[in-house]
Parts: sequence; C-alpha cells; structure tokens
Amino acid sequence: MGGQQLKMFKVFNSNGVGDLINIFGDENIVGFEKSNIVGIKYDFNNNKLKYIMQRVPFHMTQQLIITSKHFIEIIEKIGSKGYRINYKLNIDLPEGETNQLNEYIFKISKTHGYDKIKLYKNCITKELNRLEEEYDVEFESVGFTSEGQRIVFNNNGILFANQDSFIEAGEVLC
Repeated sequence: MGGQQLKMFKVFNSNGVGDLINIFGDENIVGFEKSNIVGIKYDFNNNKLKYIMQRVPFHMTQQLIITSKHFIEIIEKIGSKGYRINYKLNIDLPEGETNQLNEYIFKISKTHGYDKIKLYKNCITKELNRLEEEYDVEFESVGFTSEGQRIVFNNNGILFANQDSFIEAGEVLC
C-alpha cells in the first residue's frame, strides 16, 4: 500500500509536542485536531519505528493502542460519514461467524440518524463481545477509502494513509 505510516501517541501536554518536534523534526510530526494524539512519520529506510520507540519521551507521551472499544467508536464515525468500512480480525473464524458483525457494520454506514447509529453501534459491541468470549477475537485493523485514498488504523497504533488523508483520518480517530 502506498502512503505514509504513522506511529500514534497520546501526548500529555503541549510540552510533549514540542519535545517530539525537537527530536524528530516538524516535518515528521502530524497533529490531529481536537485531540491529544500525534503521529510520528516513519519508514523502513530513514526514520525506523525502532528508532522512534527508542527516542520518544515516554514521560510526556504514551503509545496509542487501539482497543476493540476504540475501534467501535472509529467504526461509528466512519459509518456516520457514509463510508464503507473494512476490518480485519486477529484470527480467522469459521465460515459464517462474522455474518452478523458484517451486517451491523454495513448498516451503520447506510443509516442516518443518531438513534439508529447508536443502535447499530450497540449491536456491533454485543456481537464483538460474543466473538471475543467464544473465539478470543479482536479487531486487528479498521479502514475505509475516502476520495480514492485508503486509510487504515491498526490496533498497535499505526496509521497507514496518504499525507492528503491525515485530516480525514483525524476526524474519525478523535
């Protein structure tokens, strides 16, 4: 997949953002409006993930790990914008086990109105809880396409997106 990779962190205060800029350079820091989340650009040649993890000031930041609960919030926001939601689970399930989950995720993106969206969000939560109990499954990633640009959030706090899509990614992340 083309595009940029970001390792996302929660920043405890504005000093943390300043420190990240001093360490990695302004061009490598992506801020997401209305949140305390920032992304640090990385690749496998120059700014490697290992290098980032060694240099991040963890007294001012915390890795963003996206839990199933957070993924459901992201799914709700993606769905409310009318985008088609794609997801990957951490394990393969027997055939037919994801039918109900697929149906609810599909419906949340085709539904207008706060009450209906909340209804399907609750249905997704219940179905995912069932799958977690039965199979110990969780979301590995959730993504969507906006204006031909693919945006994917991974549970390890890595975002794959083109630079042009960072604002859109931030809108569903926060």
